[in-house]
Amino acid sequence: MKRKMISVLLTIVMICSTTFFVKADQVEIRRTKSQGGVRSILLDPSHLMVNLNNNVIHVDFLFLLRDVNVSVVSSDGRQVHQQVISPQTSSVDIDLSGEESGVYMVYFTDATGVCLYGKFVIL
Repeated sequence: MKRKMISVLLTIVMICSTTFFVKADQVEIRRTKSQGGVRSILLDPSHLMVNLNNNVIHVDFLFLLRDVNVSVVSSDGRQVHQQVISPQTSSVDIDLSGEESGVYMVYFTDATGVCLYGKFVIL
């Protein structure tokens, strides 16, 4: 009985600590339909991780062979951020704390024409 109670308590502690440490919401990244382009190693959703935390988008580039254009667009089509990321960059933070609440899209486009995108909400 004592062993079972300890096991239950440890399980509860693990669940609570996991919930406590996960602060950011992951933004799911998808690829738009193929637009042709060079058939070498293409930009792929597995090449980056995007998280939203307190209206700051954090992007980890896990694999980058060429420059990538990053842009953030509001639901009304207004571009609120744009920058070019070089292959030497491993991560970038995009602060959107000055933007209004709403739905936004983040786009990653490389020179081959491959475009990845993700949708997120700023509260």
